[in-house]
Amino acid sequence: MTAALRDRPTSIAADTVVDLPLIATVTTGEVFCMRQISRIVPARGGSSRQIHILTTNSEMGIREVIYRTGVALAAGKLIP
Repeated sequence: MTAALRDRPTSIAADTVVDLPLIATVTTGEVFCMRQISRIVPARGGSSRQIHILTTNSEMGIREVIYRTGVALAAGKLIP
């Protein structure tokens, strides 16, 4: 790996909007829009895995969404 590649800043996550089609409105094509935060995290055995957090909150920053999700998981309020 070159020094330029190794030293370049990386983002903590990707923030995108996903459209979820509504089954009840298949003929009209209506969708429900949600915000998806995707992040690569360490996994057992030294590998990595990608996780996705779906939320309807568009006001929070990426770091806050990740933090709050982690706190809720640790408290047992969410099912992984």
